Amino acid sequence: MTVIISSISVKPCVRRTEAKAALARVQGAQERYFTVNNKYSSDPALLKVLACAAQTTGSGDTCDQGSHVITIAVTGGADATGYTLTAAPKLADALCGTLGIDNLNTKTETGTGGLADCW
Repeated sequence: MTVIISSISVKPCVRRTEAKAALARVQGAQERYFTVNNKYSSDPALLKVLACAAQTTGSGDTCDQGSHVITIAVTGGADATGYTLTAAPKLADALCGTLGIDNLNTKTETGTGGLADCW
């Protein structure tokens, strides 16, 4: 599933900040969902985060205006005991590439920089 994050900026560090904020919003939604259902979900509607299929955010932003594409993957089989979130940049970011975080708060990046550069 993909979700919208709003705003686009010209500086990679600003775009990374937007991506990290969006990942934190989805993490919070996952933890709220887990508290009630004892499992995680990859469905933005169940998490109450806006999916790209919904076209726009409340402020009118569209998927085309977002700086990153957020992907939600559930891990742990049918029990859905974990998740991995990724934020893939729409514009090249050689230093950090795609940012990732999971339910254990393990952070990743796919660029030439390290975690200290990107997180």
